[in-house]
Amino acid sequence: MPALTPAQEQVISLLATGTTLSAAAGAAGVHRNSIAHWRRTVPAFAHALAAAQYDRVLHWRDLAEEHASIAITTIRDLMADPNTPASIRLKAALALLKECTTLPPPVPVNDNLRRHVADLAASAAFVPEGMPDPEPLCTPAESEIVHISAQSPEPRAHETLTTFRRTSPKTGRNDLCPCGSGQKHKRCCLQAMAA
Repeated sequence: MPALTPAQEQVISLLATGTTLSAAAGAAGVHRNSIAHWRRTVPAFAHALAAAQYDRVLHWRDLAEEHASIAITTIRDLMADPNTPASIRLKAALALLKECTTLPPPVPVNDNLRRHVADLAASAAFVPEGMPDPEPLCTPAESEIVHISAQSPEPRAHETLTTFRRTSPKTGRNDLCPCGSGQKHKRCCLQAMAA
């Protein structure tokens, strides 16, 4: 990976400590568009900047976790205090509910994980001699239901498929009605069938 220029290193250190983009560019003696250009075209700069910002986020997260118990106590006190305005108590309750009911993002499933799960399933199916059989996950009746529902719908043996064939050509909407009224089909019998 190519070495960064002194200006790029200075910008990274400033942005990692929370300096704004314009202030970091001014301190390094470059235009703020140069930083955007480096992000797009210099992989080493983009990687170093992302790592610095990630470390900064972890630092602030650690500090926040140290004070999380105080924050929860404060929210609880606000919700319990009758002198607190109702809107503040509602916002505190909603913030707490959102935090405790928001699930973490799902773990991405890659091919290695799929293979690992398949290996576990295969090893679980193997029972050494002398060991009791593992308990089934469902009863035989439930297993049969699952098996039947998983099958593709096929005709039963006693059912025979027959092709429908018209005895007369299909009557179009704008053709003369086959009843002999002289009107178009859509104005005569088709309209009666729809009603």
